[in-house]
Amino acid sequence: MDREKERKEENEHRAKIMAIKEKELQIQAAMKEKELQTQRYIKEMEIKAKEREMDMQILNADTSTMSEKRRALHEIACEKIIAKWFT
Repeated sequence: MDREKERKEENEHRAKIMAIKEKELQIQAAMKEKELQTQRYIKEMEIKAKEREMDMQILNADTSTMSEKRRALHEIACEKIIAKWFT
């Protein structure tokens, strides 16, 4: 009888340990997913910052030496950039 009780307690103990390990794995997976989301967000912000930097270079370009056609294209590009920023 004692042996049966010991086995039952041992099995219950093992089941608790397995449940704890499973919970730890779930927590680790959730933390990893959160870390990946953060990395994706940072990368997205870096890309947006680079795009904005490139937009600023276009907006601040010296148009005095541009041909008429190039100046017109520059103006269109500037309008598109401004529209993109405010929509």
